[in-house]
Amino acid sequence: MARGTTARLGSVASIAAIVAALALGVGAPAGSAHGRASRDRRAHAAIVNGAAVSSLSQAPWTAVIGGVNSESYFSCDGSVLDSTHILTAAHCLVDPATDAALAPGDLVVYVGLTNLNDISSGTPLYRVASTRVDPGYDPTGTSNAGIVDAYDLGVITLATPLTLGAGGPEAIALAPNPPAPGSSASVAGFGVETAAATETTNPTGLLNELDFTFAPAGECVPYYDAVVGCMSSSTGSACFGDSGSAVTTTSGTPMVVGVVDAGLPDASGNNCEPGSTTLVAKVSVPEIEDFIDGVPDPDPPAPQDQGDEACSPADPVVGQAITCYPGTWSGSPSLTYEFVDDATGAVLSQGSTSYTPTQADVGRLIDFVVSATNAGGTAYSRVGEDSAVQPPFVTTTSSTTTTATTTSTAPKPKTKPAALHLAVTPARVHRGGRLGVRVTLDSGSSALSQARVCVAVPARASVSTANGARVKDGEACWTVSLRANSSRLLALVLRTSRGGKRGTLTVSAKAGVSAGHDVTAQARVTVT
Repeated sequence: MARGTTARLGSVASIAAIVAALALGVGAPAGSAHGRASRDRRAHAAIVNGAAVSSLSQAPWTAVIGGVNSESYFSCDGSVLDSTHILTAAHCLVDPATDAALAPGDLVVYVGLTNLNDISSGTPLYRVASTRVDPGYDPTGTSNAGIVDAYDLGVITLATPLTLGAGGPEAIALAPNPPAPGSSASVAGFGVETAAATETTNPTGLLNELDFTFAPAGECVPYYDAVVGCMSSSTGSACFGDSGSAVTTTSGTPMVVGVVDAGLPDASGNNCEPGSTTLVAKVSVPEIEDFIDGVPDPDPPAPQDQGDEACSPADPVVGQAITCYPGTWSGSPSLTYEFVDDATGAVLSQGSTSYTPTQADVGRLIDFVVSATNAGGTAYSRVGEDSAVQPPFVTTTSSTTTTATTTSTAPKPKTKPAALHLAVTPARVHRGGRLGVRVTLDSGSSALSQARVCVAVPARASVSTANGARVKDGEACWTVSLRANSSRLLALVLRTSRGGKRGTLTVSAKAGVSAGHDVTAQARVTVT
C-alpha cells in the first residue's frame, strides 16, 4: 500500500453503528450485510495490541461517525474540536465508489463512549448539518504529485451542539507545531484488535490506546512531507476500523498533531502486524489550520515533491564525488541539503548537492535529504544510493625483465556494462490503487547519448503521474544522456484498474543503450 495503494477499509464497528445508520431512515445499500465491512478500496486504521481505555477521561475528545455509502454501512473515528465541530479523515466523508461527498443526512455522530456496545436507544445521537473536505484532498490520486493520502482531512458541523465537560465529552486543541521527527504520539481508537485482521473482520467496539513514534525526516518517502507523516509502534499497529482518530501529543495536555489516514503493509503484505507504518494527515500546517478553522483565504499550499530527484554514481567510491539533483518542487520553496548515514541518520555534510566519500565512509550507505520550505510548511525527500561506498580503486603494475628489453604492463580496467534497475512498490495493491515505479539507468563505463528508457504500461493499469515521460502506444518513455559511470533515476505513478482482474501484474522496462542493444528489467506485484 504505497502511494495511493494504502489500506483504508471502511468497517462497521458493531451492531450499534448499524443502529445509527438505520436511525437516518435510509435503506441498506444493495449487497450490504449487517456486521460486514465495506469493501472500500481504502482502509481505515484501528488499534492492534493497544491498552483498553477504561475511563472516558483518558480520551474524552473521541467521536464515532456512523454512516452509509453506496457500498455498505461504515464507521470512522473523529475528535471533538468544539461543541459543534468534529475533525476526521476526508475519506470518511467521501463515497468510495464515486469519490463524491456523502450527504450530511447519511451521517451521524456519537460522543462520550469507550465501548460501542453500550449504545442503546437512549444514547444521544447527533445529526450532521454539513461537512467540509480539505480542498487539497484528491481521492483519485491525479494531483498532489500522486499522493492520494495528502490533505486527508475533513470537518463535520453538527446540527445541534454538544454539552461538553462535567465528566462527558471534551474538546481537544490543535498542536501549535507539526510532530518532530522521532517524537512520540498516541492514538485512541475503536476497531480491530488482532494482527490477523482482514477486510471483513469486525472490531469488538472497545476503545484502545497505543503509543507510536514518528519516522525520522526524509524517511518513509514519498509519504513523509509537509502534510503527511509516518509513524509506527514496535509493539502494535494501526489496522482496520479507525480512520479519522486523533493523533495526539504524549506530554503535557494532549493536543492533536494529526489524523489517522491509512496504513502501509509489511514485506509480507500484512497491514496490521506490529511495526507496520501508519500514515498521518498533519494538522499543524498553516494552510491546513486555515481549512480547519474555516478561514476563507488560506495560506499557500505546502511544497510537494514531483518525484524526480536522483543521485549519481549509483556505486559510490572513496574519492569520487556523489552529485545529486534535488528534484522539482511545487510552491517555490527554499531548499536545504544534507548527506546522511542511512543506518544511523548521522549528518555527513550540509548545504551542498555533492559529497565526496572518505575512507571512513567505506561500507556505508549514504542518503541525500532535501528539505523544502515555504509559507505553507516544510516537506522532505530522501534519495538513497544503490550500494555501499567502496574503497578507492588501486592501480598496480608488473615488470618483466629480459636481457634484451624491459616492459611494464598494467592490467586492463574492467569494463562495466550499462544496467537498468526497476523498483515497483508496494508488492501488493488493491484494485484501483497506485503503484510507484522507479527506473534507474546506470551508464556503466561508457557515456550514453539519447538513450530511450521506456516502461511498458500493463493492460490493467494506466499512468497517473508521468513525471516528464511521454505516454504513447502503451509505453511511458524518457530520452536521457549520461556521462560514463553515472546514473539517472526516473519515476512515474501507475493506477491499477478498479475493475481489473486480481492476481499477478508484471511491470517491465527497457533502455536502448546502443544500436541494436537493449537492457531490460522486470518486476511483479500482486493485485488484490
